[in-house]
Amino acid sequence: MYDETKLKGVGARIRNLRAEQELTQFELAAKIGVSQTHLSNIERGRVQISLKLLLRIANVLERRLDYFLGLPSLPFADAAPQGSYTVEELGALLQMLQLLKTTNH
Repeated sequence: MYDETKLKGVGARIRNLRAEQELTQFELAAKIGVSQTHLSNIERGRVQISLKLLLRIANVLERRLDYFLGLPSLPFADAAPQGSYTVEELGALLQMLQLLKTTNH
């Protein structure tokens, strides 16, 4: 159902969108409450990102979580306001993040 290889591109998608919105790493890091170094490590794929932090980034950059996971837009994506996620979406994301966590150990 879900392809865990999509998780490897999360950092690059964050970096690309941040640059597109002309935000520095320092600015985005301050908005999401982490250090610039930690954000750099996330963008380079050196550390895992928590769902909580991914939600903060999604809200600041005004994108749905499926964007960061490289998933096609969901059919109902336009019906829901930006930044709001269903319980099912969050559950699926938690499962994918758990898979990433176990495959990196």
